[in-house]
Amino acid sequence: MRPTTLSELADAVASARQVLPHGAQTKPALAAAPAGAVALDTTGLRGVTEYHPDEFVITALAGTPLSEVQATLAENHQYLPFDPPLAAAGATVGGAVAAGINGPCRVRYGGVRDFVIGATFADGTGRLIRSGGKVIKNVAGFDYAKLLAGSCGRLAALGEVTFKVFPAPDDFMSIAFDLGHIDTAIDAVEVLARSPLEPHGLDIEPPGRVHLRIGGAFNALSAAAARAETLIAAPATRTWGGAEPDHWARTRDFAWAKGAELLLRIPTTSRQLSDLDFALGRIDAKRRYSCSCNVAHAALPARALPAFAEELTKLHLSALVLWGKVEHLRIGHLPALDAEARVKAALDPDGRFPGFSPGVPNSPNPRT
Repeated sequence: MRPTTLSELADAVASARQVLPHGAQTKPALAAAPAGAVALDTTGLRGVTEYHPDEFVITALAGTPLSEVQATLAENHQYLPFDPPLAAAGATVGGAVAAGINGPCRVRYGGVRDFVIGATFADGTGRLIRSGGKVIKNVAGFDYAKLLAGSCGRLAALGEVTFKVFPAPDDFMSIAFDLGHIDTAIDAVEVLARSPLEPHGLDIEPPGRVHLRIGGAFNALSAAAARAETLIAAPATRTWGGAEPDHWARTRDFAWAKGAELLLRIPTTSRQLSDLDFALGRIDAKRRYSCSCNVAHAALPARALPAFAEELTKLHLSALVLWGKVEHLRIGHLPALDAEARVKAALDPDGRFPGFSPGVPNSPNPRT
């Protein structure tokens, strides 16, 4: 099914026994409909419907490519600060919100959930529901829109989303530090995160290369870079211009993971990262650590998944599978699921959307 209007979206959900919405399928594991479910293609819902540059708010239909939104914002020197991945590959507005994943700039401004101020969606009964507002000062009511961020199409079908946006920095500069070891890199990231530099990116490329991105007026960037180099006191390389955005684009769009059978997103902390890196190193996984050590992305062969899932459970970490064929989207340590089951029962009482986690059934009464 490929609706082209919001009313058609609601009708499509209501007419299906089970349905899974998807956008451009740039995160294919999240878009893979289970057996018996109808694929609901939202790319027919396309276009920027409202844009108020003076209010720093933009509204677009769920199937609108993020690249179109970014181009519209760039005309007024504005941008999406959550730094959405895979925009160049065709990722859509609804897919970005539903997946709940972000680029390196999240370290400063927060994730996609923090920038969604309103949404229109079809719940599991086929009702169209509007949550939030289209200008920041008019946002009221229960914030369903934020609840849907990261739901991966398992609670509702997004039809339209309103974002708050920010002025784009005048320029960027990156500084890379070669520190040789993951523990030294983690220590450096903690120092930089506590500094007044306000990084726009703070990542680790194992085994020990730290990437710092700073933004602002060009004249101030060299002084900020010098301060960072003083704080870390290690060999450093500065880049700007064409080379600087190329590195962050490759990081954001997972170019380093090309050809991998599986790509996982793992929320973590700096205290857990050393043990996680050791576990990933034992299976020879490619990996990157982003957002000041709070998010790991790992590319690994499918055969390594069962053993790695056990390692995640031991570390009390969980992962979301973005690429690859798997039985469950979430692996590793899963918290108590009662709250998730209650939310699903409220938004999807007839079980039209597939379950998100093992143990959350698609029944009108998930506690039976």
